[in-house]
Amino acid sequence: MLAFIKRLWAKWRKPADTPAAKAARDRGLMSTDIALRRTRAETVEAITKRIRAAQPVLAEGVAMDDFDLTATVNLGDLQSTPIPEVLLSWFGAQTFIGHLLCAILAQHWLIDLVCTLPGRDAIRNGWKAVVEDDDKDDAIKDAVRDSDRAYGLKAHLLDHVRKGRIFGIRLALYKVETGDDDAYYNNPFNPDAVTVGSYKGIVQVDPQWCAPIFDRDAITDPTSPEFYEPTWWQIGQRRYHRSHFSIFRTAQPPDSLKPLYGYGGVPIPQKIMERVYAAERTANEGPQLLMSKRLTVWNTDMGHVMANPDKFAQHMFNFTQLRDNFGVKVNDTDDKMQQFDTALAGIWEMTEGSYDLVAAAGEVPITKIMQKSPKGMNGSGEYEEASYREGLESIQEHDLTPLLNGHYTRLARSLPALAGKVVTVEWEPLDAPGAKEKAETRYIEAQTDDLLAAAGAIDGQDIRDRIRNDPDSGWGHLSAPAPTPAEDPEADPENGPIKVNPSKALNVNDRPGSAP
Repeated sequence: MLAFIKRLWAKWRKPADTPAAKAARDRGLMSTDIALRRTRAETVEAITKRIRAAQPVLAEGVAMDDFDLTATVNLGDLQSTPIPEVLLSWFGAQTFIGHLLCAILAQHWLIDLVCTLPGRDAIRNGWKAVVEDDDKDDAIKDAVRDSDRAYGLKAHLLDHVRKGRIFGIRLALYKVETGDDDAYYNNPFNPDAVTVGSYKGIVQVDPQWCAPIFDRDAITDPTSPEFYEPTWWQIGQRRYHRSHFSIFRTAQPPDSLKPLYGYGGVPIPQKIMERVYAAERTANEGPQLLMSKRLTVWNTDMGHVMANPDKFAQHMFNFTQLRDNFGVKVNDTDDKMQQFDTALAGIWEMTEGSYDLVAAAGEVPITKIMQKSPKGMNGSGEYEEASYREGLESIQEHDLTPLLNGHYTRLARSLPALAGKVVTVEWEPLDAPGAKEKAETRYIEAQTDDLLAAAGAIDGQDIRDRIRNDPDSGWGHLSAPAPTPAEDPEADPENGPIKVNPSKALNVNDRPGSAP
């Protein structure tokens, strides 16, 4: 019997606490839970040990960053730092979570919306590819438009922004087939190497398949313009020079942290994951409180309860099964029943506030995420829309235009219709006016034309030219006027040609009717 008890105790006894097990048990899901335990210097060092320095390229030219996670940063004597250890530990926990975790987090509907909406809204109204000296040639316009559809350009633009926000970096490679692809990609981009039909389109690669490689200046000379900017990217068995890519990056960390982020930016899922978790937990608390808002207290004789616990448990089970807003509870004459209700006021406001924090961290208006009207006194949403529009214009200018420029540079040499012409990108306005707004604009323009014509500044032909060249006027089908014959500057409409003596200088006194 004693041996059986010992074996049972050895099986069920609580294992001894190790520092790692204690730290894992004490730390909750929220980063603020770090404050619930005593933080020591070794804890801070463990959190920040992944911050490592980049290694230079070896003589063979094949080495790249050292991804040894045991490399640490000398943080100095943490006991003497002016920052409290708990505070340092909390900020130290806000570190790179890895590209795989970013992809896992992006499966959540809210994180996916925050990463997708800016790119989708930035390309919603499209752009115009303007070819030099041929903006009136419909054949060239049609060729460029057809090529955009054939290469799936809109889908690439959306994927470029969305995956770039998810991972913090997105590499778009321009595929060109040449006689020697290895030499072409290993060297900086040479436009002359792109021949007719050689450009195959854009291919985008996730960052976990790309390894950065540096030349000597990029890793050793902080004054170099390309310092800590990978010179090549190793993808599979081939090395690609950075000039063959259009690279999207979110906000980049300082140089000391660039190796930790794979020389990309800080991913959006990493920024908002804790706020999303808090918002979803808060949203779930509402229904749970609604179902358990009533607490019933039963005052009874605990001596009788302890005397027959099985009967009491069955009694409580029957009570909870029958309890609802319409049920009746029958008590003994000596029993007392009390009911306490939990106040639900302010729960919805707190839930909305949690999602507002997610929108602020993701730089997307909450009205776009939740598809709702703005609230508050005089809340029109104009400021949020204007701020969001500025962000979209920044994405167009700094992230999408370089991608399109690289595409059209190669397309101009690969597509015979373009014959190497320069193609520029002009984005359509983000706020596309509706039919009513267009009609009001045309009415105002017609009033302006009437006032200018009455003042003698313009005539009917000028007004006709304006509406003929305006694609929104509805009169683009008007034909251009026939050119008038050139007038002889020396002809007099009444007396014929005027004879001018070229040897005599004309002055003010020579004019007809002038004073002698």
